Amino acid sequence: GKSSFADRDYFILSNDVKFLRNLFLQAIRGHEAEATSSRRMKEFKETLEGIQSIPSEVRDLFKISLLYEAEPTDKNFKAMHTRVLQMSAKDMKIAARLFLEMLQHANLVERNHRVRRWRDYKRGDGSVKSATSQTLQDAFKDLMDKGLTKDQIRDALLRQNTELVFTAHPTQAARR
Repeated sequence: GKSSFADRDYFILSNDVKFLRNLFLQAIRGHEAEATSSRRMKEFKETLEGIQSIPSEVRDLFKISLLYEAEPTDKNFKAMHTRVLQMSAKDMKIAARLFLEMLQHANLVERNHRVRRWRDYKRGDGSVKSATSQTLQDAFKDLMDKGLTKDQIRDALLRQNTELVFTAHPTQAARR
């Protein structure tokens, strides 16, 4: 079947996140074991295996998180939760630092992806147009093309409320 713009867009973003994660893991592996052959490095592509400084409990959590990424079910989420509850405080700290680094990489990829989409949109690529890539002028034009008058649009805007949202960390604001 024909995939939607959102499906293609997510596929591109997801592949970029995985690519950057793999580069990160290869860098850690390379730093730890310069003698590891490249054939062996490829075997470890999506895992933390071969990184001796990462405790086995953290490697297990990472494996479960990959399962959850592929299949975000309650069962896989509960498996992650159970694994974390069984970890020592020291291992939780290592896991938190590892996942924080990977989330920062994902944020970097998301920012780059938005710029890429915006550039495609500005070049006139019609497949990019979505609610998140429109300018205000585009949005108003679309509303008027759907039959709304300027007064109806104005009245709807005047009825809007604005609420401030405080987050615990700047990366949360980027995901809102």
